[in-house]
Amino acid sequence: EICASPLGISSEIKVNEKNEVNQFTLHTYFILYAVAPLNWLIPVEWLLPLIMVLSHFGLLAAVYLFLRAREVSKLSAALFALLVSVHPVWSYGLQGQPYVDRLVVFLGFVFAWALTSGVRFWWVFLAGLAAASVNDRVGVICGAFAIAYTFLYWDQLGFRRRQFNLILGFSMVALSLALVLSLGNVAYVRLFRMDFLDHL
Repeated sequence: EICASPLGISSEIKVNEKNEVNQFTLHTYFILYAVAPLNWLIPVEWLLPLIMVLSHFGLLAAVYLFLRAREVSKLSAALFALLVSVHPVWSYGLQGQPYVDRLVVFLGFVFAWALTSGVRFWWVFLAGLAAASVNDRVGVICGAFAIAYTFLYWDQLGFRRRQFNLILGFSMVALSLALVLSLGNVAYVRLFRMDFLDHL
């Protein structure tokens, strides 16, 4: 039984089976603190599945709008969005147990769109913050994307844009790795453990 604040966010979550794990001690799901107030309007058992579905269909809408903004025809943009919907990441992501991680499907794309479209720095920062708040690993992915994009399009970007992208990218990677290492997640400990010397 979960006894906690809205959406079950608490470091004192109780579990009644030995094989159950409090996920909040293994991962950071900061975005849940933003959506928790919605629990006052929507029952908690519906809230996470609902925002997961909205994330997936939001991706299709965002892909369509992204292509239309680049003067792709309505038919071609719609067909490409339909193509995205048959990709396993999208189609299988709607099946099974809902996970907070699946919100990055939409928020990660919005961040990539903001970063590559030349919008104001604040919009890029907020998009990156929203995406990175999904869990402790997303910052590494989004930060690496920002760094790689900046170097790939170095000549097309102005000095301030390059500077902002790199600071944002390296900050996201560093903060995300700091979170990962501070959690003490057994899976992460095994990943980062430098025990290869034992086999020499």
